[in-house]
Amino acid sequence: MKSKIQPLQKITALFMIYLILILPLSSASALAGTVTISKNSGQKGLANFLDAQDDVWTVEATISNLQNDETVAPENVQIKVGAIQKNFNSCSVTDAGAVCQYLEPLTGGISPGTHTFNILYTPTVGVAGAAGTADSKAGIINADGAAPEITFTQGNAKQEGDKVKLSFTINDNAHPPCIGLAKYTILDADSGAVLLTKEDFSEKSCIPYVFAEDAAHNSYLPLASLDGEGVRRLKIIAEDRLGHSTASSVVSLLTDFVKPEPMEMNFTAFGKFLGVNEQASPLVVKIREKSNLVPTKVLATAVQTTLDKTPANSCTRTKADPNMWECVWSAVRVDPASSISVLISATDVIGNTAETTLAQNFVTDTDVPVVEYFGPLLESNNVGFVQSGQNTIVAKIREQGSGMASQNILAQFGSLGAIQGPSECAQEGDLFVCYWFLSASFTSTSEDVRISLVKVVDNVGNQASLPQRDLIVDITPPSLEKIELFGVSSGAAKSYFQSGDILRISAAVSEANGMFWLIDLRNVVNDAETLFPASKLNAAGWQTFKGEDVCTQNEEKSWNCNFETAAMKSGLVKNALVTLQLRDAAGNLAVNWLETVNVEKRSSKNDEGKYAFDILAVKDEENPDYWSAGTAKPLLAFVDLDAMVMPLRIPIQISLKTDNLNARALAVELVSCNPKQEGEVGEETAGTTASASPEIGRKLIYGNIFPDGSAEPKPIVMLEFSPIADVRSFLGIPNDGSFSGVNIPYTCQLKIYSRLGNTALGNAETQDVDLLVPFAFSALGGIDENLAQKIKEMTESDFMKFADVLEYVNDAIQWINYILGFMQIINDVLAIYSLFNTGLQASAQALENTGFLTTVGAALRGQCVVAEVSQEGLWSVLEYIQVIAQVFSCSSDPEKNALSWYGKWQNTVLKAYNELSGRALLGVPAQTPLENIYISMAAVCVPGLVYNVHKAREINCRKIFCYAKEIPAGLATYDSCDKLYDLQMCEFWTGPGVDLIPLLGGFADLGKILKNAGTNPLGLIKIAEIVACAAVCFTDTTRGAGYFACKATYGLNKLLNIINTIANAVEQTPGSTGTAYCDAIEDIDFDALTGQTQLAVK
Repeated sequence: MKSKIQPLQKITALFMIYLILILPLSSASALAGTVTISKNSGQKGLANFLDAQDDVWTVEATISNLQNDETVAPENVQIKVGAIQKNFNSCSVTDAGAVCQYLEPLTGGISPGTHTFNILYTPTVGVAGAAGTADSKAGIINADGAAPEITFTQGNAKQEGDKVKLSFTINDNAHPPCIGLAKYTILDADSGAVLLTKEDFSEKSCIPYVFAEDAAHNSYLPLASLDGEGVRRLKIIAEDRLGHSTASSVVSLLTDFVKPEPMEMNFTAFGKFLGVNEQASPLVVKIREKSNLVPTKVLATAVQTTLDKTPANSCTRTKADPNMWECVWSAVRVDPASSISVLISATDVIGNTAETTLAQNFVTDTDVPVVEYFGPLLESNNVGFVQSGQNTIVAKIREQGSGMASQNILAQFGSLGAIQGPSECAQEGDLFVCYWFLSASFTSTSEDVRISLVKVVDNVGNQASLPQRDLIVDITPPSLEKIELFGVSSGAAKSYFQSGDILRISAAVSEANGMFWLIDLRNVVNDAETLFPASKLNAAGWQTFKGEDVCTQNEEKSWNCNFETAAMKSGLVKNALVTLQLRDAAGNLAVNWLETVNVEKRSSKNDEGKYAFDILAVKDEENPDYWSAGTAKPLLAFVDLDAMVMPLRIPIQISLKTDNLNARALAVELVSCNPKQEGEVGEETAGTTASASPEIGRKLIYGNIFPDGSAEPKPIVMLEFSPIADVRSFLGIPNDGSFSGVNIPYTCQLKIYSRLGNTALGNAETQDVDLLVPFAFSALGGIDENLAQKIKEMTESDFMKFADVLEYVNDAIQWINYILGFMQIINDVLAIYSLFNTGLQASAQALENTGFLTTVGAALRGQCVVAEVSQEGLWSVLEYIQVIAQVFSCSSDPEKNALSWYGKWQNTVLKAYNELSGRALLGVPAQTPLENIYISMAAVCVPGLVYNVHKAREINCRKIFCYAKEIPAGLATYDSCDKLYDLQMCEFWTGPGVDLIPLLGGFADLGKILKNAGTNPLGLIKIAEIVACAAVCFTDTTRGAGYFACKATYGLNKLLNIINTIANAVEQTPGSTGTAYCDAIEDIDFDALTGQTQLAVK
C-alpha cells in the first residue's frame, strides 16, 4: 500500500532541492571580494564632478568581503572608461577591506559632459576559495568646463528714488552638466568697489538665479554701497562651485545719491536789523544741487514766521554757479527776534532729501529816523520859496540803524503835486538824501504852498516824526542894477587882468527874497571842474556863492554884492570868457545883463551874462598855473578785493593838458597821494564810494621825464595798497545783496616843471589830480568761493586724466631710450676701433711696399683682420638694437627696417618738413619728427605725441601750482597765472607752427645749434669736426694733413661723446628729475585754499 504524500511535504522537498542546486553558486559569490566606489571627484572634492578645463581625477574603490589570506594589489583593480582600461595606482588595507586609489591628471582638460566608467576587481590566481571576478556597477563622472552666463533684461539698471534697481539672471545650466552657482559679486567697474556679494547658494544650485526674485534684495542694491553722483558703471562677476567665473558687460546708468545741501538763507528786506513790530520780507535760500529742484519739493518751517512746511515760490539756478540754486519765498511775515531759525527740507527730482536748519542773526533797531531838513534846495533866512516852473524839493534824513529805502518815503506837495515818492535817493555821508523834481505854474505870489512828509520808515519799520512846512511863491526874478569885473593881485583891484589874478565881481541887485550867484570859470581857471565838482545846484566848473555870504542889504530890496573867484591861469589868454548867473531863493534867473567897463559883454541868453577879457602873461611867476588835470585812467580793470590779504598795486595813467600853445612840460614829480576827504567828493562819485579808503603803502611815478618838452604829458602813477584782513568789514560791504564794485577817490599832488618857448620857468607848478580807483571782487569768487574746487576741476579734467595715464607710457619710453643710450657707447667705441683699423690697414700697406719691412706689414694686416672679425658679432647685434632705437626715436631706416612702410612714410614727412622750413637748405635738417608736434602727428610718431602730451601736462601742472602755491603766498595773482598759462600754451602750439614757415624755422633752429655749441664743449668739438672734415669733402681723396685732422677731431668727438653719455646716465636716470610742477602739486591741501579771480557781482 502506497503512502499518501501531503502537499506541505512536497513544497519542502522542492525547496531543499533548490538549495542544493544553488549552493555552489552562492558559495562562490560569498568567497569573492565586493567592490564599492567610495570617492569620485576632482581636486575641489565635489562628488561626481571634474573641472573639464584642468583637474586631477581621483577615484577610490573599497574591496570588502576578502578571505583571510587574500591580498589586493593595484594591478588587481582596473578602471575602464570606454575602450581604455587602466590599473589603479595604489592600494591599502583598512578595517573595511582594501582601499585602492586611482589618480589621473587632466592637464589638457577633457570634453565637457557626463562620462560612464567601470571598476573591475580580479583576485590573484591561486587564492583559496577565489572563484571569479567582482564587477562594480557603472559609475559616472561629470565634466563641467563652462562658467555661468549673466543676462541683463530690459531696463537692466536704473535709479529709483534713493535706490538702484537691477534686473539680471545668472544661469549655470546653460551648458550642462551643471555644478551649480557658488557666488556672484556686483562691482563698480571704475573703482573696483564691491557693492554686493552673495554666497549663500544651495549645494547644487542649477536653477537660474533671478535677482528680482531674491527676497533678500527685491531687485535693489543695498543703500550702504551707494553714494556720489554722475555716470556709474556696474558689472557682475559670477562663479560656479568649480571656480569658473565670468564677468558681465558693463552697464552704465546716471545716478545721483547726493542730497541737496542748503547753504545759507537771507531775509533780504532786513539786512542786519529787525525792528520791534512784525515785518514782511522775501526769504532767499541758497541750495547746492547738481540735478534739478522743484519749488514744491523745497519746504520751509520756522516758528517765528508764517512758514509751516511752506513750499518755495520759485527755485532757479544762479548765473555765477550753475550748481547753486536760489529758492525764494516771496512774502514771509516775521516776528522780531535776535535770531531766526528756519528748517529747510529740500528734495531733488531723484528723490534725495536733506533737512537742514539755517539761522540768521539780527540786531534789534529801535532808533527812529530823524528828518534833518525838508524843503527847497535854497532858502533865505530859513524861509523856503518856490517858483513857477521847475522846483526841486529835498529831504535829508539821518538813519543810524537798519538804513533807508526810497520806497519807504512819501511826501504830499499840495499844489506842487500829489502824494508821491522821491525821484531819486542816495546816501551822502551820514545822511540819506532824497529829491523830488516838481513842476507847477503860478500866476501870483498871493498863494502859499504847504508840503509835508507823510511816510518816513526805516528798513525795519521805525517811523520818523513827519514835518510839514509852508513855502512862499516867488515869481519875480532879481534885477541887476550894476555889475563890474576887476583883476585883483596883491590886494589891489585893477582894470586889467593878468596871470594869477583873482577875479572880483561887484554888483548891485534888487531882490526881495535872497539870491545865489554862479560863475563858469572853466575858461579862466585851470582844473575848474575838479575844484568845483557838479552838484544839484551847479554844473562842474561853476563856482557858487550864497547871497547871504557875499551880499549886504542896504534897503528892503537893495543889495550890494562883492565876491572873488579862484586864481586865474598863467600865461597869455586872449578873450578869456566867464559866464554869470544870478538866481533868487526860488530859482528865478536874473535877465537883461548890463554892459560894464574892463570887459566885453557877449551874452547870447537873457538869463546869463557872458563877459570876455584878456589875461596878460607875467614874467617869473611865483606860482605858475599853466596845466590842468585831464583824465586819470587805471591800466588794470580793478584792484582785486579777494587778494587784499597781501599788498596790491594798480598803475594809473594821468593826462595833463594846457591851453597855452607855448607851454611844455619837462618833468613831473609825485609829491603825495591821499584819500579824498568826504567833503571833497563831488556828485559824480557820490554813492559809489566806500565807508573807508584803503591805505596807500607805497607810491611812485614813472614815464615822467620829457627832455624835449611835452605838450601832452602822460606820466603813470603806481599805487600800492596795504593789506586788509577783512575787506567787507573795512569797506562796509554788506554780506547780502549784490556788490559789483566800488570806486574810491584819491587825490595826488604833482609838481610840474615847464618851459615857455625856449625859456624854462624858475618855479614848479603844483597840480592836484583826482583819481577814482576801482575795487571789486573777482569772477572766480563769484562762481566759486572755494579755490580748492577750481583746482580740483583742473586736476580732474579729461585732459589731465588722459595725460596722467599716458605719463606711464612716457616713463617706459624714457627707460627704453635710457638703455639704448648705452648701446650708443658701444657704437662710438666701434667707430673709434674702425678708425684705428683704417690706420692699421694704411700702415700695413705702406710697410709691405717697402720690401724690407714686409713682415711687419703682414703682422699689422693680421691684427687688422683680427679686429674686423671681432667686430662682426657686435655690429650684427647693434643692427637689431638699432631697429628698436629707430622705432622709439621715429627715425626708421626704410631700407633695413622690417617696418619699411612705416619708415618710408616718416622719412617722407620729415623730408617735406626740412624742405619747407628751409632747414635742409641751411644744413641743419631735423633728424626725427620728435622735434615738432605737428610733424609727429603727420608722421604718426607715437613717442613724439607722447612726449608733447607730457609737455602739455607740465604746463597745466604749472598753472595748478600757480593757483595752489603762488597766489596764497602773494607771489602771483589769478590774472598773472592765467596769462602765464595762455603764454605757455601759445608757445606750445604756435612755436612748432613757426618752424613750418620757410627759412624762419630753419634760422631759428640754426641759432639754437650755435647757442648750444657755444655753451657745451661737445658742441665746440662737433663744430671743429665739421670744419676739419668739410675741406676733405670738397677735395680729392688724397690723405693729407686735412684728412688726419678730420680723423683726429672725429675720434676726439666720439671719445667725449662716450664720456658725456656715461656722465649723463649716472646723473640723470629716468625719474631722477621728474616733472617739476606735476610732482610739486601732489601734496596740495585743497581744504586750505580759497580765492577768486576776474570781476564778479556779489
